[in-house]
Amino acid sequence: MSSWFGNFDPSEALKKVKDISSQVQDAIPIDDELIKKLTLRSDDLQAEHDLIDAQETRKELVRDYLASILPWETKDEARVILVDECEESMKSMTANGETFTGPFELPEGIEQMFVSDSEMTEATDDSRAEAAKKLEKMGKLPELLGEGFDLDPHVGLIERLFKVDENLVRAHSLLESAGKTEHIFWKNYFFHCAYIRYTAGLSVEEIWSVQSKPITTDVAAESVTAAASLHEIEDENSVELTFEANEPDIKSVASSVHDVGDADAHGEIVNSSPENSEYEIVDGEGMGEEELDELDAEIARELAEIDDL
Repeated sequence: MSSWFGNFDPSEALKKVKDISSQVQDAIPIDDELIKKLTLRSDDLQAEHDLIDAQETRKELVRDYLASILPWETKDEARVILVDECEESMKSMTANGETFTGPFELPEGIEQMFVSDSEMTEATDDSRAEAAKKLEKMGKLPELLGEGFDLDPHVGLIERLFKVDENLVRAHSLLESAGKTEHIFWKNYFFHCAYIRYTAGLSVEEIWSVQSKPITTDVAAESVTAAASLHEIEDENSVELTFEANEPDIKSVASSVHDVGDADAHGEIVNSSPENSEYEIVDGEGMGEEELDELDAEIARELAEIDDL
């Protein structure tokens, strides 16, 4: 019995495979653009992925920054004295339901912020009018506090607040339809925090202005870099000057400048301490030709003596 492999020609089979592959490629042209689309790596999809990555990166950095400073705190050493007053005001206001019900109103179809019989005050016409006055007084709100308010970046900050404000924890636990009202609950709360900072003399922008513009596809790459700088916000007064080992001591430099001379009212350099100086700086203005010739001759003699040494 003859083996089937005895009639098998590998080279002929390989040729047939190449022919079939060529026919398939001719029937369905495959180019780089098609490969990108098949692998979800087309230019449009890549730009969209980059945009999403940039947004998530910036959101994470903003979240970290917000979590680093409580609403009543400041990094401005000149205004630290105001912190205690702001903290007391912010903690006392969380016992009042009106803190969470205005100036921003509940979503359509939601009638109340808190559960029934919670003893938390709901919004009234008077409370809405009062909150509207505060909003008008503050003017345009920072991006992270106004139209661009996003609850997600505030999560770390909220976790810290729950640890230090029992009234805030209680108010949040009494929310009606928490999934629908929570966004407005926190937006109103942080607005009132900002208003207290505003009236006390603390900067509102110090906390809620770390995002200046929305990310678009065109600025996705630079937004990542810009967002990274937000994470490195420090007190402007904490700048440290350093000198390399081979640099002259700054006091020595200042002393040398003083020994050379000071500028007079006309901008001319004059000797500030002639008794301690070996040379006198001479102003050439007002000298005649003979005097200049004598001066040149004296300089020449001095140079000649130096060469002879």
